[in-house]
Amino acid sequence: MTGKRDEEDRFDAALRDWGGRGPRTPAATAAARVVSKIGGRSAQGRAGLRLPRFVAAAAAALVAVVAGVVWLSRDSGPAPTPSASARTSVELPPALPDNVVQFWLDAETPVYFVTGPLQGPRGGTP
Repeated sequence: MTGKRDEEDRFDAALRDWGGRGPRTPAATAAARVVSKIGGRSAQGRAGLRLPRFVAAAAAALVAVVAGVVWLSRDSGPAPTPSASARTSVELPPALPDNVVQFWLDAETPVYFVTGPLQGPRGGTP
C-alpha cells in the first residue's frame, strides 16, 4: 500500500514542479499567433459563403410566408367533445398522490417521479 502512496506523492510533486515553470512562449507572442490564424481562416471562410442579397431576402420572405400559412391554418375552434360511447371506452389514468409527478416518454411509456414522502418528517420540522 505504501508503494502506491509513494507513486502518488512523486506524481504530485512532479505536477507541482511543472505547474510552477513559466510558459515556453510569452503570452503576447502566443496571442499574436492565435489572432493571425483566426484572421486568416475567417477571411478564407467568408469568401466562399457570400450570398447575394436577393437570395437572402428571398429566403427570409419564404420563411415569413410559411410561418404565416402555418399560423393562419391552425385550428382555432374548440376541440370536439367525444361521444358518450367513446368516453366509456377510454380508461382514465389513476389518480396520483400529491408527491408523485408523471412524465410521458412517448404515448405508451409513463415515468413516475416521487418528489418526497407524503407526510412530513416525524418529530416536527427540521
